[in-house]
This record gives sequence, structure tokens and C-alpha cells, in this order.
Amino acid sequence: MTKLLLVIPSFRWGGDMTALYNLLNRIDTNRFEIDIFPILDDGPNKNRFFNCNVLESNELLEDMLRRYKFSMNIHSLRAFIIKSLNRLTRKGFSSLVYRYVGKKLLRSAKYDAVVAWTECEPTTFVSHIPHSNKVAWVHCDYALGNHTEEENAAYKRLNRIICVSNACKTVFLSFFPELEKRVVVLYNILDTKSIIEKSKEPINDFHKREGCFTIISYGRIASSKRFPYIPGFAKIVRDAGIPFHWYILGPNQHPDELERIQTNIVKYGVQDCVEYFGARVNPYPYIKKADFVVNTSKSEALPYSIFEPKVLGVPIINADIPPAHEILENGKEGIIVPFNEIPNAIISFCKDASLRARIREYNNHFVYDDQAAVRGFERLFEKE
Repeated sequence: MTKLLLVIPSFRWGGDMTALYNLLNRIDTNRFEIDIFPILDDGPNKNRFFNCNVLESNELLEDMLRRYKFSMNIHSLRAFIIKSLNRLTRKGFSSLVYRYVGKKLLRSAKYDAVVAWTECEPTTFVSHIPHSNKVAWVHCDYALGNHTEEENAAYKRLNRIICVSNACKTVFLSFFPELEKRVVVLYNILDTKSIIEKSKEPINDFHKREGCFTIISYGRIASSKRFPYIPGFAKIVRDAGIPFHWYILGPNQHPDELERIQTNIVKYGVQDCVEYFGARVNPYPYIKKADFVVNTSKSEALPYSIFEPKVLGVPIINADIPPAHEILENGKEGIIVPFNEIPNAIISFCKDASLRARIREYNNHFVYDDQAAVRGFERLFEKE
């Protein structure tokens, strides 16, 4: 039995969490035992984890990393003291906290590997744990992340770094060329069977409008998704005489960004055809009902917003980002265009019924090799 400790930032939404759920759903529990340790005990998805043991977060670590407004609350006072000590020791004190919490975790169980499931705090924390097999996953376009010097130094203390696409690896190695021998590519597990089954679940809050194209853009509300541009794009499409309704699905993780979306909906006068639809635990029935999906993201490593529509036979119009060319066959599975050309691509796509039909038919035959991803994970960690 291989025992792994996976460190996550929190129980928030995100593609990296979807990847983790898919992994846990496919893991062979007779061969792997997984403990999940959250840096922060935040987010709505704590009860969604299965086939694993979810550990309690550590209060000292939480107080060090959480943002508090100063008060006489014990957590706020402790956070103030820790941050003061960190400034005095040039973050040396945080290293002591990481090691202390890491040693405590290692005393509770014997792990074959300690894994930072995402970038930022999990990677920095894992790099300080005194274990002989430390691994980090990179789920982002490293060039566009807000990475600290502390995190950059952390990668050099790790045994292996897993990138979720070749594009992701290329960008990462542009920052850390000396780590090339430690970096491997492993696509995320997609769990296509689950996606197809969930897409069949009935929904009663979503109805296609007769005579209108149904467009969906989805993902967490964050600046990297560029959702506030959608109202402006929608005005161009509407002014071209295309009838449509554009739904934005995703959890509101950044209220300022949602406010920008809603402000622009009013600014461009597209209240009748653009709608923020909120978060859905199961987005697949909505995607399945769409005529096509538009992915406006500027930063992705392995976009689920490309793979999932493909699995459901839905065409995609995607902004021109490196991973798109790796996983989307342009002109056959969807269309890849420069970001600013998305409105014109939508107009052309809506006017070309034969192209829409060809892409939908092509995607209906798409098969994702889940087993290859599962076997790749097993080879990484399975005991000799």
C-alpha cells in the first residue's frame, strides 16, 4: 500500500480541485491511501472529498497565512506576532512554522511521498517538510501567476515537479531551466464517464430560448478568465444581428470581478442577452444544452473548459493560448482565435450551419484516455 499526503490550499472551487476529485474517483484504494491536508479550512467543498482521509488544518499555519483585520481576537493577535517575527527574520520564522507543522504531520503517519497539489502556499510548505520524496503539481501558466521569491526557491528543494501539459512544462522551464530533469508531464484525469452521466441530470432552471443561440462561458470568477469582456463582445455580436443568450457560470470567488461583469452588462446595454448564472455544482447539463462554449481565459495549463465540452460533443470557440493548440484541433473540434477576434468568430460560426454540424459530429467521437492518466499517476508513486 502506497500512502500519500496531498497538501491543498483550501476547499475552494477551481480546475485544480476538479482534477483532484477526478483522481480520487479513479484511485485504486487497495493500492493507494491518501490523506488530504488543507492549508486553510475554507471553501464549500470539504464534504465532496471521498476515497481519502481529510485532515484538520493547523491553527498556527492558518494564522500565519490568513489575512486578518487587527483586533484583540487570539487568532488576529497571533497572526500579528507571526508576521512581525517574519519581518524581523526576513521570513525565517515562517520556515520554522512550516517545518514544525510538517514534522507534526510526519509523526502522525508514514508517507511514501508528500505532494503539493497546487502552486503557491502548498508548494512552499511542502518544500520545508523534512521528507525524502517531495513532489509538486503545476496547474497554471507560470508566467501569469503571482509567484513570490519564496515559492520560486521552493521548487529547487523538491524531488519532482509535475506539469499538466507540455505547454505548462515549457513555460515552467523558461523560469527554471536547471530543473529540467525533475519535471515530467502528466495530463489530469478527466473521468469522462462521470461527465457524461452527470450531463443527463435534469435541470429546471435553464431553458433554451427559441430562435436564439445558447452560449456558455464557465469557470470561477477571476481576472484570468476575462469574463468582464463578454458584455462588450456580446454587443458586437448583437449589433451584427445574431440572436443569442450568453450565460456565465461560475462561483463568485472575486466579488470585484463580478461587479465588473455586471457593470459592463449595463454599460453595453446587453441585459437582454448576457446573464451571470452563478455557480453550479454540476455544470454539465448546462454545457450539454449549449450550442457552443466560449473560453475567454488568458491563463490555463490544461483547460477543463476545452476537454469537458469535447466530451459532451459541444463545439468550442477558444482564445488563442498555448494549451489550446495542444488539446484542441482547430477547425475540427472547435475554433482558436486571438482574444480580440472572439466576437467576429462567434458571428461567423453562427452564420455557418455546416461548420457547426461538422464540429459537433467530430466531437461526438472524441475519446479521452482516462486510463493513461491513471497509469501515469500510479507509475509516479507506486512502490517497487
